[in-house]
Amino acid sequence: MENIGEKIMQARKTKGMTQDTLAQLVNVSRQTVSHWENGRAMPDVATAAQLSKVLDVNFLADEAAEDAAVQSPEAMPTMQEPAQETQEQTDGRFVNPPEQPKQPNQRKRIAVICAAVVIIVAAVVGIVLPMLPKAQAQIELSYPPENAYMMKEDGGFVGWMIHFYSTNVSDVPFTPTYAQAKWYEGDKLSGSSPAVDYNYMRNWMESEALVKGEMPLDLYCGTDKLNVDRGVFIISGTDANGHELKFSISIDLIHEFPPESEN
Repeated sequence: MENIGEKIMQARKTKGMTQDTLAQLVNVSRQTVSHWENGRAMPDVATAAQLSKVLDVNFLADEAAEDAAVQSPEAMPTMQEPAQETQEQTDGRFVNPPEQPKQPNQRKRIAVICAAVVIIVAAVVGIVLPMLPKAQAQIELSYPPENAYMMKEDGGFVGWMIHFYSTNVSDVPFTPTYAQAKWYEGDKLSGSSPAVDYNYMRNWMESEALVKGEMPLDLYCGTDKLNVDRGVFIISGTDANGHELKFSISIDLIHEFPPESEN
């Protein structure tokens, strides 16, 4: 009587399949197919059902003597895609272990979570920051009216000199980081005074930031360009709520000497 291994080999060759092809279709290794055909192992009931469907031969009758629970080929599970799996031997047969669930890509999940956090933080900052109050600085001259004067000093300096007071008139502290005066002849920029940074201005500030009610920041700016007719003083920095702010004042240069010198 032809055994199940011989039947598998004959049916496989009738279909024109190699051992590799059959192994892939029933989700086992080529060595397992070889063991079946050589009589060194037998397929279990579920695998016999798959073989019956693939090779159009009923191998379940050969399994009935060893397994009481027989499945018909019509009731067997749908074939799975071929996969490479290790084999475990149980009671003389090779049985496919259950397919392990795929592990999620942890790095991809972390990257997606980080990107979501960045987007949420940016959205919150974009919504909340404009709602926070801003600092407001007021820039004035050290004497009225609001203009500058030609200066003549004993050291030989002759030119324009402006004395600025910068005061915080809001409840939000303001930290200046840059200040500079620019000089114009009409609409044409004629020159600029050297810019000063926070470290320089801190020497003339009562606190680490300009705070309402404290002494103003007192700065002098000057130029020896006698042909200019306008000066623009600029001070910029960041307030306690994170706003980057810039304040400026434009001064017409209309007096040749301070008022007390004019008689």
